[in-house]
Amino acid sequence: METLAALLGGALLFFLLFSILVFLAMYVFLSLTFSSMGKKANLNHPNLAWVPGFGPFIVAFQASGMSWWPWLLLIAYIPIFIEILAIQIISAIALIVFFIYSIVWDWKLLKSINKPGWWAILFLIPIINFIFMGIAAWSK
Repeated sequence: METLAALLGGALLFFLLFSILVFLAMYVFLSLTFSSMGKKANLNHPNLAWVPGFGPFIVAFQASGMSWWPWLLLIAYIPIFIEILAIQIISAIALIVFFIYSIVWDWKLLKSINKPGWWAILFLIPIINFIFMGIAAWSK
């Protein structure tokens, strides 16, 4: 029984460490790509892409030249943890709207660096999104 507990504990620790490494690799990759795209779009502060969580959104927001108010939709994410169904539905709708705005921001960011805007739709497909972000960031 103790060996089973040790085995499960080891597997859980391995999974946790592996998840942290994958998360850090994705953070570094996304920060590098959006920072590079910000430089291509001639932004004043392209290194804001390194802000954890919101950095890529900030760069896409600045490059697209869109209004700031969709950021307010993120406030709706806070009450999603409250157990009231009506609040959760409103929060979910606000998050969907913010998700759509992020696609529009990415579309306009791609246009500002002379890449096809429809690539923003490909950013929704796992693995392919990293490939196209890298192409957009580092191709001429």
